[in-house]
Amino acid sequence: MASSPVPTANPITPTTPATPLRIPKAVATYNQDTQDYDLRSQINIQLLDTGHIHTIHEALLHALHAHPSDWPSRIQAHALQLLRSGEITSFPKLVERVLADIKRDQKRGADVGLAIPAAVVEEGVRVTKDSLEQVCEVIGGND
Repeated sequence: MASSPVPTANPITPTTPATPLRIPKAVATYNQDTQDYDLRSQINIQLLDTGHIHTIHEALLHALHAHPSDWPSRIQAHALQLLRSGEITSFPKLVERVLADIKRDQKRGADVGLAIPAAVVEEGVRVTKDSLEQVCEVIGGND
């Protein structure tokens, strides 16, 4: 008698958990000072365990590479310029500086300098929201 192979989940294909995380509706009003780090950790674990982190990552990479601004090449060119000029001489300092430059340009708004293109941000938010809706259940409230 031959045994049939046991189907295994593809780690790249996101799945829906058997029991989604129950999230109180009040979480929507949390900010940097009031966020629940335990809940945040639980959500992150759920996203990792179900493969949604991979989906979010791939969607963001695709959006960045598909955008006409060629953002990854702009970041690479900026990093190379900082290294070649001698302004930055170590990798940790390079990462710190490039991230600071991205944040600075992001605050200036629009698609300027090293800012992440708005269309990419919107796609990232959409994919992340879709993934969260699959692993979390909002409880409380009337809607």
